[in-house]
Amino acid sequence: MRDIKLSTLVRKSIERAVQILFRPFDFKKWCALLLIVILSGGLGGGNSLNTLFPNRDLAEQIPLERFTAATEETSETDVTEETAAPADENQPAPETPENPETATDTEEQTESTEPPAVNPLLFILALILGLALSILFVWLSARFRFIWFNAVVQSSGAIREPFRRFQKEGNAVFKFLLIVVAGMLLYALLVLGLLFLAGQAFGVFKEGFSWSFGAGLVFALIALVFAVVPAAAISIFFVAFEDFIVPIMAVESCGFRPAWKSFSEIYGQNKKDFWIYLLAKIGLGIVTALLQLMLFVGWALIAMVAGAILFGIPYYLFSALFKLDALFWISAVILGIPYLAVFLLLLFFINLPFAAFFRSFSLYYLTSLKTKYTPLPLA
Repeated sequence: MRDIKLSTLVRKSIERAVQILFRPFDFKKWCALLLIVILSGGLGGGNSLNTLFPNRDLAEQIPLERFTAATEETSETDVTEETAAPADENQPAPETPENPETATDTEEQTESTEPPAVNPLLFILALILGLALSILFVWLSARFRFIWFNAVVQSSGAIREPFRRFQKEGNAVFKFLLIVVAGMLLYALLVLGLLFLAGQAFGVFKEGFSWSFGAGLVFALIALVFAVVPAAAISIFFVAFEDFIVPIMAVESCGFRPAWKSFSEIYGQNKKDFWIYLLAKIGLGIVTALLQLMLFVGWALIAMVAGAILFGIPYYLFSALFKLDALFWISAVILGIPYLAVFLLLLFFINLPFAAFFRSFSLYYLTSLKTKYTPLPLA
C-alpha cells in the first residue's frame, strides 16, 4: 500500500526531470534523449491531441453531379431542337471533313478526358513498403521503450549499450505489439462489418433514406458498445503496460508473461492505488497540455518576430531598396533552412521535459507501492 502523498511524487518527478535535463545542461544529451523519446513513442508526455476534420466531399459531390446531369440534359435538348429545326435554303451546308479517320481520332481525343488508371503493381508495392516501414517502427519503438527507461533511471543519453542489453525484452514487447495491432485491425474490420450490416438493414445505402430516431439510436449504441468502451479499455491497459509492465520487464530482465503475472499480483494488492494513479495521470495530462499549449504559442510568437527580423531586413535591403529580388531569394533560402531546422528542433524540445516528468512519475509511483521493484528510489 502507498503511504506517500501524490504531491510528494509530483515534486520528486519534477526534480528528477530537472536533474536529467539541466544538471548539467548538455546539448548532445538533449538531442540523444529527444531521439530516444521520439522512437519510444513517449514524446507526448502522456498527452495526445487528435483533430478530426469532417469529410465534406460526398456532400459537395452530390449537388455537383445533379447540376452537371441537369446541364447535360438541357444541352442535349437544345441540340435536338436545333437539328430538328428546318434548314434555310440559302444557308450553306456544313463542311464535312475529307478524312473520316481524322474526325474519329479527334472525337476520341475529346472523349478521353478520364484520369489514367492507377497501376495495381505500384499500389501493391506501396502497400508492402508501408507495411514494412510500420513493422520497422514498431520494432524500434519496442526496443527504445527500454532505452528511455534506462535514460530516466541512469540520467543518461546512451543508446548503443542499452540497445544491446535490452534485446530480449525489446523483442518480447515487439511480438506482443504485433499481436495487439493485428487484433485491433481485425476487431476494427468486425465493427465496420457490423455497421455495414446495420446500415443495410435500415436502408442507409438506398436513395431517399432519411435518418430516424431509432436508426440513430441503434448506430449510437453500436459505436458505444463496440468502439468507445473497447477503446477506453485498451487505453487503460496500455497505461498499465507502459508505466508498470515495461519497467518490471526492465528490472527483472524477463519476458512479457512473467511481467504480466507480477503486475497482476501488484494490482490485486493495490487496486485502489492503481485507479488513483490513472485519475492523477489524467489530471496531470490536462494541466501539462495547457502548459504545452502556452509554450507553443509563446514560441510561435517569438519565431514570428525573429522571422520578421531575419527575413525583413534582407527584403528591405535587396528587394525594396536596390531592386535585387534574386539576391533576396538567395539570402532567404540560405537563412530559411537553418531557421526552419532550429524552429522545429526547439518545438520538439518543448515536449522533452514533460516526457521526462511523466516517465519519472510512473517509476516513482511504482516504487511507492512498497513492492520489490524500486526503479527510482524515493529516499
